[in-house]
Amino acid sequence: MKRLIAFIFIILFSFMLLIIKDNNEIFDCNCEKMVIVSNNENLLEDCQKIFNSDDVYFIVEKEEKEKIDNLDFSYVKGVVLYFNKNVNLNYFNKRFNYTLFGGKSIEDRQVYYGYDKNYCDYRIIENKRVNVQLVKTENEWIVGYPLIITGF
Repeated sequence: MKRLIAFIFIILFSFMLLIIKDNNEIFDCNCEKMVIVSNNENLLEDCQKIFNSDDVYFIVEKEEKEKIDNLDFSYVKGVVLYFNKNVNLNYFNKRFNYTLFGGKSIEDRQVYYGYDKNYCDYRIIENKRVNVQLVKTENEWIVGYPLIITGF
């Protein structure tokens, strides 16, 4: 019985490490800044914080990425990455291996929805799994997991 409990614990622990590893891959990119949304105001130390109702928006600049190396994803509601406007859509497809659909124009912004198999959270939109949203504005690209929850 002890061996069975130990085996189950090892499997669960390995699964948790796999989820954390996969989610951290989205940070291994060349973004200008990122915003991590959580309801835990102590999630990240030494980051600029913006409080919005029950959510805390942690702003992490490009030079500060090491602050998120040991991020506990169990408290993360969403992640928003900001890229230079000169990056093209192919960069995102190659770098993140998305399956994109959509491509609607909303207020002079191109909006794409997609699914990234390396990110475990998702929403259902138009009967499809969606866990990434891309928006091209006049000044930048904004990428949100599972959606852009900071506005665009």
